[in-house]
Amino acid sequence: MVGGSHDNATRLPHFTQHALWLCFVALICDWIPVASAETIVIDGLVAKLSFEIDVPASEAGPLIEMNVRKGDTVALGEIVARVDDRHAVLQSELAGVAHEVARHHLAAFSDDKLAEKKLEATELLQQQQRLLAQMAQDKAANETQISSAEKSAALAKNELQRALKARETFVDSVSESELENLRLKVEHAELVRQQAVADQKSNSLAADSEDAAVQLATVEIENARLKLADAVSSKSLLRLNLQAKEKELALSKLAVERFKIVAPADATVVEVYRMNGEWVQPGEKVIRVVGLSQLHAEGFLAAGQSTKLRRGQKVQLTLSSEPSTQVVGVVDFVSPQVDRINDEVRFLVRFENPGERILPGMKLSLSVDDR
Repeated sequence: MVGGSHDNATRLPHFTQHALWLCFVALICDWIPVASAETIVIDGLVAKLSFEIDVPASEAGPLIEMNVRKGDTVALGEIVARVDDRHAVLQSELAGVAHEVARHHLAAFSDDKLAEKKLEATELLQQQQRLLAQMAQDKAANETQISSAEKSAALAKNELQRALKARETFVDSVSESELENLRLKVEHAELVRQQAVADQKSNSLAADSEDAAVQLATVEIENARLKLADAVSSKSLLRLNLQAKEKELALSKLAVERFKIVAPADATVVEVYRMNGEWVQPGEKVIRVVGLSQLHAEGFLAAGQSTKLRRGQKVQLTLSSEPSTQVVGVVDFVSPQVDRINDEVRFLVRFENPGERILPGMKLSLSVDDR
């Protein structure tokens, strides 16, 4: 009994053990270092223009249009002024007419197609002529008619000779009329032979004539090919001429554009140097524009803290005179050089300026979490 009572007395209550455990955990947590994000604040940044541009004239002449005044906002490519461009416009119209004429000449040109048709017809004629020449040569080479006539003549002479011999043996065996008839057959056969020889010569001449016609057709084909080549060359020249006229037209349009003075970006006009009617020279300033829709905040940071900012990092900017005005910016530039005098590094933060509430020269502060 006594031993059991002693154990119960020395055992701590359950809630006391739990409290001691919590104290131990708290001590451990205080001892272990915990990483926390530190907010870096940099004051004294100054809003600056992202760009300011003096817009010049590109051509000489009097201003015939001035479309803006100080304080006007302009869009990229908007025509803000124009130099007298009447001569350039007329030159462009003339180039347009020349281009249209060149295009019409090329479209109406058909010599190449006609030359192709002529060449095809001449080649077909040559094929036909070659067939005729071959037929004439075959006919001229055929001596069957002469051979037949010669054999007929020989046969007639043979019959006449036999009749004469028979009459010498028997006077009354062959009458005078039969002999006369045989003599006529001999003469006729000789005439037929001579006609066959003459026809053969005529066929040879005809074959030579057909060969000459083939050669003539060959020459005509060569002429047709030359005409086709000339027509193709002429069409190529017309095509090149059209391309040249297209370039001239494009150049004339560019020349007209050079008389227009346009806004180089979305911006605000802050200066107008020339008035309508004044003479301007190429390169002479006409207006000045500045960009307010996007600004830069310029600041300086101690060299030892330059690694806190890096290009592309997002930061928060607060307008010093109106803390409720806050914008998000992006670090655009951190100088790799340290100023020898104040041991600081220059940096720029780019930010959008909706409503153009922040003006160049206003003070801002920067805050960013150092993680």
